[in-house]
Amino acid sequence: MVAGAALAGLLSLVAGGGAASAQSVVTNARSATAGAGSLSGVRPASRLHTAGRLAANTFPTKGGILFGGTDAIANLTSKLDRNLAIIRVYYTIGQSFPSYVDNEHMSEGSTLLVSLDSNGQSYAGITSGQYDATINTFLAAVNAAAVKYDLTSIFITFQHEPDNAKHASLGTPADFVAAWDHVHQLAAAADLDWNQGDGGRLMWTLILTHHTYAIGTNADGYWPGASEVDVVAADGYNSFGCSSSVTSNQTPSEIFSPLLSFAKTNGGMPVIIAEWASYAGNPTAQVTFIQQMQTYLTDNHKKIKAADYWDDAGANCSYKIDSNPASIAALKVLGASADLQGTAHS
Repeated sequence: MVAGAALAGLLSLVAGGGAASAQSVVTNARSATAGAGSLSGVRPASRLHTAGRLAANTFPTKGGILFGGTDAIANLTSKLDRNLAIIRVYYTIGQSFPSYVDNEHMSEGSTLLVSLDSNGQSYAGITSGQYDATINTFLAAVNAAAVKYDLTSIFITFQHEPDNAKHASLGTPADFVAAWDHVHQLAAAADLDWNQGDGGRLMWTLILTHHTYAIGTNADGYWPGASEVDVVAADGYNSFGCSSSVTSNQTPSEIFSPLLSFAKTNGGMPVIIAEWASYAGNPTAQVTFIQQMQTYLTDNHKKIKAADYWDDAGANCSYKIDSNPASIAALKVLGASADLQGTAHS
């Protein structure tokens, strides 16, 4: 899902030129045939991003799971008695980073999970290199913000929920994978990726809707491969009461266990729950779901690196907790738990 309207007055941390011109790198057989655009040159294999090098004890955050949510949750910090360790934010190609509000979040110690989504640009157009200059500038600004605010990493995704039907007009799953590869290689060519060991701080996070991870080991064709992804993530909700396809309340385990299974199948990759929430129309079930989530995160704290509550409304369902004091209280307890004290500061 996408958060509410974009904030005006976006600010940029990078003045003048963008990132260095990108170079093409063949990282596996699939990307070698992706047809790839305007990139030129070859980056030595020894300096390529390789997610296989990422181990639990080298993950750039520490202290446990990052407790977070959307901007609306950040506005509740006085009621939660803590700041958020991570905030879920959304940008589209052509917007500047960071916004005034996101500058404030980072200055207060929060890292971000950033979407860079299409603003109507097709996957084929992105892969062709047509938007390279704009994308390079955005990626460089994200990395510069991490350095400025002493964040060990900022998590970034290209086109969150590409499996959502509303994004079908952008291209096929294979087109998405080619575009992801292209955007990722732009960052790698500019030494912006955390895993390269060259001072970059971007952690690439694939975000699909939760049910897609149950469709085989290839996530229904949206999987760029372990060499192109640092973290796998899902958006998932208990939507009973507002969705005719959901016939009973769902538990966090039912929603997110396919994600954890996918991560295990693909080399034990780290996991982020990028959006989680429960239908606001049933406030008692919402409280129960938040309490269940605390148990689920505690049980899986070695696998899950961050969890963001999506305090917003979709086309048919509101998941807001703002008007439910019991839900806010339950989220406060979750945020105070020992396993939710992670930080992206060294």
